[in-house]
Amino acid sequence: MANTADVFSVDLYTGDSSTRTITTGLDLPTSGGLVWIKERSSKSHALVDTERGVTKYLESDAETAEITDAASVTAFGATSFDLGGSAQTNSNTKNYVSWTFLNNPAFFKVLKWTGDGISGREIPHGMDRAPGMVIVKDRASSNGVYQHISKGGEKWFYLSRNNAMGDHTSYWNDTDPDDTNITLGNSSKTNGNTRTYAAWVFAHDPSSYGMIQCGEYTGDGVAGNAISLGWKPQYVFIKVTSGSGQSYVMDTTRGINDSGVDKVLLWESSTAEQTATDHITLTADGFEVQNAGVNTNSSNYIYMAIREEEETGSPLTTTEDVFSAAVWEGDGVSQNIETVPDFSTDGGLNWIANRGGAAQVLTDTVRGAGIYWRSNDYLVEITDAQSVVSFDDEGYNLGTSAAVNTNGDDYVGWSFKNHPDFFNAQAYTGNVTNRVIPHGLNFAPGLVITKNLANGYALYQHRAMTGNNWISFVTTANKGDSSVVWNGTLADETNVSIGTSSQCNANTQPYMMYSFAHNPDLIHCGSYTGTGASGNEIDLGWEPSYITIQKFSSGDRPYTFDTARGIDNSGNDAVGRWDSTSAETSADLISLTSDGFEPAATSAINTTSAEYLFVAVRGAGGAGGGGLVGAL
Repeated sequence: MANTADVFSVDLYTGDSSTRTITTGLDLPTSGGLVWIKERSSKSHALVDTERGVTKYLESDAETAEITDAASVTAFGATSFDLGGSAQTNSNTKNYVSWTFLNNPAFFKVLKWTGDGISGREIPHGMDRAPGMVIVKDRASSNGVYQHISKGGEKWFYLSRNNAMGDHTSYWNDTDPDDTNITLGNSSKTNGNTRTYAAWVFAHDPSSYGMIQCGEYTGDGVAGNAISLGWKPQYVFIKVTSGSGQSYVMDTTRGINDSGVDKVLLWESSTAEQTATDHITLTADGFEVQNAGVNTNSSNYIYMAIREEEETGSPLTTTEDVFSAAVWEGDGVSQNIETVPDFSTDGGLNWIANRGGAAQVLTDTVRGAGIYWRSNDYLVEITDAQSVVSFDDEGYNLGTSAAVNTNGDDYVGWSFKNHPDFFNAQAYTGNVTNRVIPHGLNFAPGLVITKNLANGYALYQHRAMTGNNWISFVTTANKGDSSVVWNGTLADETNVSIGTSSQCNANTQPYMMYSFAHNPDLIHCGSYTGTGASGNEIDLGWEPSYITIQKFSSGDRPYTFDTARGIDNSGNDAVGRWDSTSAETSADLISLTSDGFEPAATSAINTTSAEYLFVAVRGAGGAGGGGLVGAL
């Protein structure tokens, strides 16, 4: 479990001009990090980090060289840092705040480098994803600058001035940070030849277990403008971008008063803490901006927020608890199908197919038991009290319905449990307006299925398509090409975009949406080109247990494979089709490898030059285990 308390600490103390220890609970000598100190009345900020070492600090509010002060921060400890008697960091009777950031690939990183004056230079940042904000300070002199994920690699901000956002190629070479590197231009601010630099890199993790987010919002001039993070913050930085303005820093340790004034410090100023205005109100889901300083109508703002101290959960590491392919023989009476733990609590989708040929039914916990829609037609949802009669902690229970439990018939059921790293099922009502719908995943979806439950086809988008592409269930027609379905936009890390099409957004009509994550460690949504020959290996990095494959370049129905029914690397495989009433067939179409799968040489899923989309689910063993692969 991650906890913000393991990487961040805000501490208050009153100076005494003598040697002392400030306890943070953070192990700076082992992990490295930054201690940022501000005397709360009139002194400059002092930034001391483990890369440059103790006794050396830079000032965020001044365009001065690095200062060596042997009595400032004198040591980093396993749970603390030590101070001498410096007036900068420990003046007698003065009140101070310190913010300590510990190096962690999901939170923060301290860097240093020597410039070479060459544009396009890449600096590895050591984070596990692209950073949200990067601050760079020349150690010899000059103003620090920073970039923010919301504004991209073309834009920059001064650290020690309240100037408006700037635009200059020479700072970041007009390049956004990526998952591996920060890119520099040739400016003396970031990469002057032989000049030395300190940098502080802040993560952006919008996942449900994230500890820090960097984003933007537009002011509306009305108190209560809500910014959603998915959790309550303890530290918030805000800076206007559409003009000049101050950079506000607030934290709950000094005081964010939900019914009164907040205590505010400014990155670019040594002035005393402001205590006259109610800037923000914290909520369980984020924060609300209240006054003109942070909420002027139509003005744009960037922010960085750090989560309050709480257990944030851990990333999903195996599909064992979120996916199952189950097979059974119908008994015409009733039976329990065991799938994944806590299905009734967390919810999800059950997709059931009669292997001998009949309608495929999709039932989910959002609409509840006894209701399903069929992937092979465009009719309304069906109420059938004897289909799936209930969901329980280990799966679902069947009644006597011929749709799911005909005596003597063979069935397969694929269960996808809701989890922010894997899958989410949700309902919405159409409104014939271009809109976005939050999908609730920690990753941009690789596959999104929508179904008009009143009367309409089911459609889907895949991450390998464009925002104008869509494919319909039931038909074997080629892909559609129209912006009115997804509003010309693929799903991103936060939202699914939908347009005005009646297939996905007719006014007042009910819809279901199923979002499958593209989480390359567990569920991979990708594409490949057929070769018509053996050896066309698709590398996933793991062996799958379920695969769906869809021919994208011309019309065809999706093929579905799983290890529960059988994928025989030296013989025939059990082959189903997502949207067909035809019986399952037996053919040698695919082989599994320890790193992925390989379509057979002359099969329908390996036609020369044809384009294919796929969804593959890893086996339950997690790293090194088997899995499930499904072809779209």
